[in-house]
Order: sequence, then C-alpha cells, then structure tokens
Amino acid sequence: MRLIAATDLTSPAWSGLWAADACRHPMYQPAELRAGMGRRPSLYYLPAQLRPAAAGRAGGEFSPAHLVAADADGPVMGVVMTIERNGGQTYLSSFGRPLYIAADATAGPLRRRAAARLLHDRLEELRCEHGAQGYHFRDFLTGGHQSELTELVLRAGGQALPYFVQLIDLSRPLDEISGGFRKSLRYLLRHHRDGYSAEVVTAGDVTGEHVKAFHGLHVGAFGETRPWAAWEAMGDCVRSGEAFWVFGCQDGEFVSAGYFPCSDICCCYASAANDRAQYGAGLSHLVLWRAIEHAQQQGCRSLELGERLYPGQHAGLDAKFHSIAHFKAGFGGDVAVRLDVFSAGAAGPT
Repeated sequence: MRLIAATDLTSPAWSGLWAADACRHPMYQPAELRAGMGRRPSLYYLPAQLRPAAAGRAGGEFSPAHLVAADADGPVMGVVMTIERNGGQTYLSSFGRPLYIAADATAGPLRRRAAARLLHDRLEELRCEHGAQGYHFRDFLTGGHQSELTELVLRAGGQALPYFVQLIDLSRPLDEISGGFRKSLRYLLRHHRDGYSAEVVTAGDVTGEHVKAFHGLHVGAFGETRPWAAWEAMGDCVRSGEAFWVFGCQDGEFVSAGYFPCSDICCCYASAANDRAQYGAGLSHLVLWRAIEHAQQQGCRSLELGERLYPGQHAGLDAKFHSIAHFKAGFGGDVAVRLDVFSAGAAGPT
C-alpha cells in the first residue's frame, strides 16, 4: 500500500477512486468545490464547541493536498483535502468543507484497513507539520457500517456525532414517490397554477441571464450574501454538468429557483430562493418536484434534501431551522443516519 499525492481531482488515481466510490456526493466534485470556496457551510446544527473557528467566514487560502491510498490492484481509499489558512488558523478541510473520504466499494476489509491506517498516519503528520486544528469529516455509513478511518480516529481519542439527512429514493416510480408526500403537497401538485411553468436549466442551456436571475431572487429574499464571483462560479458548475437549476416562472417571470449539484448517482438540494411577494404559494415545493423528476430522468438513485432536525436534539436552534426541517419532511422518503467525525483536538471555542 502506498500514498499518491494528487493536486488535481481529475488525476487518473482520483478519477478511478471516485468512479468506484459508493456515494460520489455531488458537493465534492471539482467545479462545485471551486465554487464552494467562497461559501463555507455554517454547520449550525453542531454543538458550538465543535464548530470550527472559521465556520461562516468566506475566503481563506487553500493549497490542494489530496491523497489516494493504492495497492497493486488500484486505488482503495482517499481524501479530498486542502491545507486551509483562514482567520489566522490552519485547517485540514475540503476547500472549507468537512473532509470527504472516498473508498472503493468493492475493496475487501483488509485492503480498506491498510489504506485507512496509511491515510490516518498522514493526516496526523500533516496536522503536526502545519500546526493545524483537529479535522472533521463525514462518514456516510456505507452498507450500514462505519468506515475504517472512523474506527482509527475514534480509537485515537476522536469523537463522532450522528446527524440525519432526508433522502428521496429515485429508484421508485414517480407516483409512488409523490404518494408519500404530505397531504397538502399532494394537493398542490394536483391543482396546477394558471400561468406557471418550471424550467430545468442544464449545461447546454445556461446563460448569463440565468446567473443574474438566480442572484436577483436570492438577494431579494436574503440580501447580498456572497460576492458576484461566487454566483458566476455557480453558473460554471451548471455549465460543467455538475449541477442544474430549476426556475419557477409565473406568466413568463422568474419567481423561484433551486440549485441542485448532481453526480451520476446522487443529487443534492443545495439552495433556493423565491420572490417574497409570492410567499405561501408553494413555489419551493413545485421547484423541488420538478428537480425530482429531472434527477430521476438523469439516472440518479437518490436526491438528498439536506439535514433533518428533531426538536429534542436541537431545542436551542432558531425556529427557522425547524421550519426548514418540517418543509423537508413533507416530501417523505427516508431519513438516513450519518456521522460527523472529529479527530482528537477538534473541540474548542468558536
């Protein structure tokens, strides 16, 4: 077993591993990672002591240091990683996001354990070398089991917390999927709005006007939250085929939009915005339903709506987050359990 350093996620070693990974999460594709450098996830659902000090800050400097552990039979496990310098601190992150661990789903346990040991040792070496904070990654519990790297991190004094995501199984027929929706949502889908249409924008369709339209809706709903370059980068993700937009149009005017990063097997509901004058009209529901249809047509196996919150676990969070969770629950589907994994030393003041 040996380590291969990859500064480019299009390298043969990483591309081969990505193709064999069981998750292929769309938020960790090359164009989406470049776009995400300007918008760190808030990780609002984590306990305050586990949120990194840089959480919520835009910017930072990122030096790619991706790793692939491979043996004579090929790549086995790897990590999307950058050395991030942000706010006077250094982090091991995936361009500001939690580290992403990819693994060959067909590799046997002996190969995976050997690869995990090599990666864990190198991560600890890099922490010391750069004076970095403890690192954080997501374990997707593939096959219902924690990863070999999670096992090593926990044995070395780290910790793991479960989190929940709402998933829609796209292998089922559309009528079966919609049959699991909340009653009010099923009513909305049956009673079409006069003058309304939903437009899917993919790589071959996107123009600068679409970028401006999404930006305008988002600013109208939330204010200016990111630099213009970040919106252009989002357009680049669509142009690259790593994402698509759905625009809701009322009488020819854009009134809602959703942005959906998409790999060959998984789609993700990343962000949305609506014309506030249309509040209560179910625009987000209609956009998401059109995205479900399109993702299924593209061959995706699942659509991830994002984190699900439960009152007893997150009683201290703002009511708006629980309202968003209620919205997601209306689409039925499954709730999957995953793990936020933190190395020793990751906890600390925000």
